[in-house]
Amino acid sequence: MTEARDRISDLPDEILHEIFSLVPVKSVAKNSALSRTWSRLWATLPVLDFNQVCPPMPKRLDHANELQVALDEQMEALAFIPRVLFSRPENSNINVFRFSGRLMSLSCLEDCICRVVNHRVGELQLNLLMACGERFDLPHCVYECDSLRSLTLINATRIRLRSQPEDSKPRFCFSFSLVKATSGLCSLQALTLKCVDILDDHLTTDLFSDSSFPFLQNLIMKTCQGMTHLKISCSKLKDVRVVDMNLNSLDISGSRLENLTVRFCFENPSGDNKSRVNIFAPNLKVFRWQFNGYTDDCSIQNFPRLNAFYMHYWLEDDVSNVIIKNVVKLLSASSQISVLDIQSFGLLLVLASIYFQGGLPFSFMKLKTLDIFAYGLKIYDIPGLLCLFKSSPVVDTLKIMICPKTTNEVPNWNNILLDNANCTEEQYWEKQAPTLRSILCNIKMVTIYVGEGIEELERAVKMARFLLEQGTSLQEMVLVVPQSNANNLDTWKDKTGLTEGFRPASPHVKILITALSSRRRAS
Repeated sequence: MTEARDRISDLPDEILHEIFSLVPVKSVAKNSALSRTWSRLWATLPVLDFNQVCPPMPKRLDHANELQVALDEQMEALAFIPRVLFSRPENSNINVFRFSGRLMSLSCLEDCICRVVNHRVGELQLNLLMACGERFDLPHCVYECDSLRSLTLINATRIRLRSQPEDSKPRFCFSFSLVKATSGLCSLQALTLKCVDILDDHLTTDLFSDSSFPFLQNLIMKTCQGMTHLKISCSKLKDVRVVDMNLNSLDISGSRLENLTVRFCFENPSGDNKSRVNIFAPNLKVFRWQFNGYTDDCSIQNFPRLNAFYMHYWLEDDVSNVIIKNVVKLLSASSQISVLDIQSFGLLLVLASIYFQGGLPFSFMKLKTLDIFAYGLKIYDIPGLLCLFKSSPVVDTLKIMICPKTTNEVPNWNNILLDNANCTEEQYWEKQAPTLRSILCNIKMVTIYVGEGIEELERAVKMARFLLEQGTSLQEMVLVVPQSNANNLDTWKDKTGLTEGFRPASPHVKILITALSSRRRAS
């Protein structure tokens, strides 16, 4: 009987390494005992991904004892990692090292990281769990690692441990002074810092520049502590995401920047807390300004190549001239977009004030898709919608989501029109038809998402009827009701009465009632 041939072991080492990299690391370690060739390849595996070795961590930890139990499980599962690294032969480079969890001690963790760096690591990802009160400083050798192309540092404990006092939470520290004192990270192309403590805040004004990161293309900073003034000017940056940073000032300049996200970074200023934002990105394509308050000083250069703008302001009901200037500057810089996504936490009130002052001083001449997320969509929000409609003459796709408003307070919104107009809401919409002729002639697809309340439904129906009566090119009108009403679509159709008492302006329009996340439709 002929002995079976081991054809897999005959493959080139590069292909075997690629295959092993797709298999869980524990399985590779066990199977390495089956063959001398496999044992040799396991010892030089270029991709070491230990993310799946640990038992899964709870998404939320409310007490320190829960954290300690989770850490004990982690230490037991990861005891073999130091053995893998300490037995690895010299001159066997590590292309990728990913680690999620906690080793037996912080000193052991530091030793492991240093050994990884000695193997010319190209991608280093550390997602650390630490006990309360602990502090871990990124080892000095990492700052001197000129082979690194991608660095990810995540303090997983701070993300999950919510109820613990801030001063007792563990710290994962990143030193800007060491970055500036060395040139090791000069090859870095991607940097991600999440829940990391930033040291040496007084040195950060020129940290993200070509002198420190000449090849940096992707930067993510989320919930980092110790930084209130952020300046970014790396010339090769293409993607920047700054999230939950509680900033006082943000200065971004990048001629190659294509994607920019700024989310939960600015609160509405109060007292002497002045805030400032300055953005210069002539090649920006996607801009997300999400859930930020307004800033005292807003300097935004034009984005001539911007395609999509996601503008989610978090504003108080009081509309000031500073807020109006902020909104106008952001929209003016983005006037070349084809997609505009607006989420209104008071933003429609600002646009209403702009409408009463004569409207926006420009038009979105390339805007095709307009998405609006509105809370309540009360009568006083309508002029804000009109402001957008009037400045968007070529929109062909409109989506509006109407959710219940969290407060019943009605702000003072100039007392100019609806308060003294002596007309119904339907009559008010009809009076605006001549000024909205351009958008009403171009719009083809309308989708209106309705919340649970009957008031939201009535307001959605009034808007839908107006668009049906005036939209001469309308092809489809979709009313999306809550998923809880998926079995009563016929009842919802009777409630809406979209076609009662009038004939749609477009003879071929389809009127559809559907449930959210459901494929069922009734026409």
